[in-house]
Amino acid sequence: MSAFSKHYDVIVLAAGDSSRMGLPAQLMEAGCVPQLRHVLSAATASQARDVLVVLGSNAEMIGRTINDLHVIVVTNRRWEDGLNSSIGCGMRTLRKPDPEAVILTLGDQMDFQIATITGLIATHERADGIVTTSPQGARMPPSLFGRSYFWALQNMSGDNGRPDRER
Repeated sequence: MSAFSKHYDVIVLAAGDSSRMGLPAQLMEAGCVPQLRHVLSAATASQARDVLVVLGSNAEMIGRTINDLHVIVVTNRRWEDGLNSSIGCGMRTLRKPDPEAVILTLGDQMDFQIATITGLIATHERADGIVTTSPQGARMPPSLFGRSYFWALQNMSGDNGRPDRER
């Protein structure tokens, strides 16, 4: 049972084709755990209703490494269009009824913790809008977006990771 009064979802963005040392960045290990697996494990252990992961480049290979986790895997066939296409893809896949807010994070954030999600949600329950853990209010992941931003998030263009009304 959630300690929070509303439903929240997490979308993990992992569609990019960046690679390091011959492996997709999502599969690079830190502490013997692939980066993406670490982020998804933290998200699924949180009080989020659903955890979605958006894959693109290397989707089949990466998908095999997380198929035992309780996550909704979404494949962005337009991943080459950039980060915003992955955000839109994830947003359009949210289960109804829409959550109160969605947390967007990247699949290679090794410092992502359950406490990060809990803190974002707790702050949102006190003040609606966009909540971020980034210093000086920078709009960088992980960030929580309230329901009033959903349309903008679903229809973003470009590759800056921000809704048009936030530019």
